[in-house]
Amino acid sequence: MGAPWFEIRHLTDRHGLVALSASFTLYGDMSDRMMTLATGPGPTRGIYSINESFIGLDGVRGNLTKRAFDVRARINQWVGIPCGVGIGHTKPLAKLANYIAKTAERNPGSYSSDLAQVCNLRALPAQGTQSRWRPFCCQRKNARKW
Repeated sequence: MGAPWFEIRHLTDRHGLVALSASFTLYGDMSDRMMTLATGPGPTRGIYSINESFIGLDGVRGNLTKRAFDVRARINQWVGIPCGVGIGHTKPLAKLANYIAKTAERNPGSYSSDLAQVCNLRALPAQGTQSRWRPFCCQRKNARKW
């Protein structure tokens, strides 16, 4: 990724490399569609990047985990983009929850399977939560020991 084509062209035959051109207009349009659908469960939205946003859930009633699965399914159905959803009391905890949701799905056994796709850290009991985060924290270089 990011290498000039003339330096990696030889990999097409040897390793089956496929080169595709980017369509930033299409990528932006897909991002807009996804962000519109993601806003559904909450009253506020903050776009973090072209493929990440934070949805404010303060005052939202009901089962947030179920709502998140519903939004995830709607995005997948209407836009065709699978996504992970992380719910936390703060933005950093929401990002951590999203990491856990994606990792639990992609690498079974890395986290509890009930945290795959949607990880709601708000719904977990405070006691024992650190043990669920340990794989994330300990794999980082110079990570603080628990």
